[in-house]
Amino acid sequence: MRARRVALLSLTTLIAGAGPGSALIWHPEPLDRTGIVGQFTSLDVDSTSAPHIAYYDATNGDLKYAVRPKSMWRLSTVDAAGDVGRWCSLALDSADRPHISYYDATNQALKHARWTGSAWVIETVDDDGSDDLGQQTAIAVDRLDVPHISYYHVTDARLYYARWTGSGWDTDRVDSGDVGQHSSIAVDANLVPHISYYDADDAELLYAWKSGGLWRNMQVDSTGDVGRYTSIALDSVGRPRISYYDAGGGALKYAAYNGSTWATQTVDNAADVGAGTSLDLDTSNRPHIAYYDVTSGDVLYARWDGAAWGIEAAETGGNVGVSPSMRLGFSSLPYLSYGDVGKKDLRFSTPSGAWLFYTAQQGYEDGLTPNQGTASQTYFKFRAIYQDAAGWGPTNPVVILAKDGVQARVVQLQVVDAFPNFSLGAELRGGTKLPAGEYQYRFRARAQSGLYAGGGPTKERGPIRVTDGAAAPAATVAAVPTAGGAQVVLSLSSAATVDVTVLNVAGRLVRTLASRRPLAAGLTTLLWTGTTDAGLRAPAGAYLIVVEARGEDGARSRAVGRVGLGP
Repeated sequence: MRARRVALLSLTTLIAGAGPGSALIWHPEPLDRTGIVGQFTSLDVDSTSAPHIAYYDATNGDLKYAVRPKSMWRLSTVDAAGDVGRWCSLALDSADRPHISYYDATNQALKHARWTGSAWVIETVDDDGSDDLGQQTAIAVDRLDVPHISYYHVTDARLYYARWTGSGWDTDRVDSGDVGQHSSIAVDANLVPHISYYDADDAELLYAWKSGGLWRNMQVDSTGDVGRYTSIALDSVGRPRISYYDAGGGALKYAAYNGSTWATQTVDNAADVGAGTSLDLDTSNRPHIAYYDVTSGDVLYARWDGAAWGIEAAETGGNVGVSPSMRLGFSSLPYLSYGDVGKKDLRFSTPSGAWLFYTAQQGYEDGLTPNQGTASQTYFKFRAIYQDAAGWGPTNPVVILAKDGVQARVVQLQVVDAFPNFSLGAELRGGTKLPAGEYQYRFRARAQSGLYAGGGPTKERGPIRVTDGAAAPAATVAAVPTAGGAQVVLSLSSAATVDVTVLNVAGRLVRTLASRRPLAAGLTTLLWTGTTDAGLRAPAGAYLIVVEARGEDGARSRAVGRVGLGP
C-alpha cells in the first residue's frame, strides 16, 4: 500500500538522520557514456516522479531519449534521419507521454516527436525550404494535450511560435527585430502561451503572451546585457516567473511579475554563473533554479526559502554543468540532467529523497542498545527512522557491521507498523549476537527510486565492544571400521551446529554425513555405509573424517579422525 509516511526501521536497530530541511545529499550519475552526448538536454518529471530526458548525440547526429520508470534507465534513439536533435526540448502530456521539439540541422527545419505508447511519431513542424529555422526550441503541452513550440528563425532573426491544431501545425511570428534566441515557453490554464526571450538588438529580456489572437510583449529587464538562457514558469494564478543570465555581470537573475510590474533580483554573482538556467516552482510558488557555473564548470542549484536564496552544488569536479534542465518531483525534490564537457557524457543528479535519522526513544539515541556486551550472550538491538518524500517504504533496510575495516555482518531490519496508518512513520528494528571483537556500524536503506537514503545514521559509528563469552565448543572424533563402512563417534563440549564430511587422503569430498546439523553437548554416533554422495561404492583405502563445530556466538572448532575402508 502506498502512503506518504516516515518509516521507523528496527532490527531492534533504529536509524536517525538529517531531515529534508537539511542540505541536500546529491547523487550524480552518468546516464549515457556512448559517444559525445549531453550538449543539449531537456528533462520533465511524470506523475509518478519518474524522470524523462531528451538529449542530443553529437557523435551520430541523433535525437535520443532516456526514462527511468523505477530504478533502471532505459535509453533509446528517437530520430536518426540526418543530423537531428540539437536544441531539443521535452514536455509530458496528461498521459505522461513525451513530446519533443528539436532542430533538424540537415534540412534546417523544426521537428516534433511524440510517443504514442508503442512508437514515436515524427513530423516536420516548419520547413521553409531555403531558410534556416527551428533553432533554440522550447515546448510546452497544455491541459488539452496540445503542444506549443517557440523557436528562433535564423534567416529572419525573429521569434516564431507553432501550435498543433489537431490536423496540422499553425505557425506565426511573435516579435520583430533580432529577437527570439534563448526562448522558453509555458501555457496557462486558459490555454494562453507565455514566452520569455532575448532581444539581441537591445541586449534585454522580453516577455510575450497571446491575447485576443494577437501577440503582446513587454520589457522585463534592460540593465546591461541581460536575457540569455531564459527559463519561464507560471505560478498558481498564471503569472510568469523567469530565470536568466546577466552576461555583463556574469550573474544569475530572477524576475517575477505581480500583475502590473516586474520585480528583478540577482540570485548569484559569486563568479560567472547563469549561462544556462532552468526554473521550476514548488507548490508554494517558491522558485528553484538549476544553472551552470562557467568559472568552476559546476552545476549549481538555488532555491528560495521565502527570505533568502540557498545555493549549493549538485555536482562539482571537471566541467559538468552544461545545458542543465531541472524539474521538481514529489515533495519538490529537484531532478537535474546536464552535460559533462570533459567526459562528453550525459549526467543526471537528484537528492536521495529518502532520509534516515535516529529515534528519540530512550536508549536508542545512537541507534543501538547496548553498545557493549558478552559474546554469544548479549543481543544487540538497533533502531532508526526512515523518511521518504515520495511516500514509499524502504527497500532492503540493513545495519552493516565492520570489524578492523572489513565488513563482518549484515543485519536485516524489519519495518514495524509503529504509527497509525503510517501517517507519521514506520519503525525499523533488528538485532544480533556477535563474536568477541570491536565493531563499527552504519545503517543503509534504499528508496524505491533506487537511490540510497541519506542522513546521519548512514555514517559509520561505534565502537560496539564484545568481550569473550563461552569458549568455542571442543570437538573430538573417532571412527571404527564396520562391515563395508565405519561408525563415527563425535564428542562436543557444548551445543553446536556441526558439519561432518568424509574426505580422501587428497582432501577431496567423498561423502557428507551431516550438514549444519544442530547437536547437543555429549556423544553422537553417525554411520558411514562406505558409499559416496553419488551412491557409488568408495574404493578401499584410508579416509579422513572431518568435524567442524560452530557455537551460538560463531566460535568454531575442528577435529579430524582417520579410518580405513576395506575391499
